[in-house]
Amino acid sequence: MKKLLIIYLLTFCSVVTCLEAQHYSTIRTWSPEVNSRLESFLDSTMGIAGKKVAVFDCDGTVFGQVPYYLADEALYRYADKVLRKRDEDVAREKMAILSRMVENGNNVGKIYGKASTIETFIKARPLIVGGNSRGDMDMLNESSGLKIIVNPDDITVRGTEDGEMHGYTVKSYWEKHGALIVRCKDVTDPDISFHTAGYKIKQNQPNP
Repeated sequence: MKKLLIIYLLTFCSVVTCLEAQHYSTIRTWSPEVNSRLESFLDSTMGIAGKKVAVFDCDGTVFGQVPYYLADEALYRYADKVLRKRDEDVAREKMAILSRMVENGNNVGKIYGKASTIETFIKARPLIVGGNSRGDMDMLNESSGLKIIVNPDDITVRGTEDGEMHGYTVKSYWEKHGALIVRCKDVTDPDISFHTAGYKIKQNQPNP
C-alpha cells in the first residue's frame, strides 16, 4: 500500500501562549492569495483544543513524482537488487506478483484505501489534508478544514468510474469544491537513473 505521510500537530501550550508564539513564514513560490488563505486558516485553528492532525499524500504532494513515483522506485529497486538475486521460492513468488502488477505498464490502477487508513489508524478527523491525484479524493474529503491540492491534472476528464469526479478534471473538480490549489516545480533530474524505467511504466507528467 502506498504510504501516507502523517503529521501530528499536538498542542501542549495554552491558547494565549500559542497565539503569541505563532509566526507564519511565507512560501515564496506561492501567490500572496495562497499564502494569505493558508495563514488565515492556521490562525483559525489556534483555539482548537486537543490533538490537531494534518495528513499528506507522499508522491506528487510532499515530494516530486517525476519521472516516476518514488514509492514505486523503492519497490522496483528492492526487487532488482535483492529479490532477483535470491534463489528461493518466496523471492520468486514476490517477483511473479510484481510482474503481474505491472504487466500492462499501469501502476496506478490499484485501490489504496487512504481514507480507511485515517479512520483505522489515526482515529481523528484531520484539519488539513493534502493530495494531488484522483486517488486522493476520498482521503481529501476526510478533511474537516483545509484541502490542499498540488499540481492537479487539468487535462484528463474523469469517467463514470470516478464517482462524483465524473465529468471533471482533478483541477476543475477541486476548484468547484473550494480547495486550495498550489503549483510546485516537479521536473526530471537528468543525472538520476530509475529502476522503474526497466518495468516500462509510463512517465508522469512534469510540472515546470
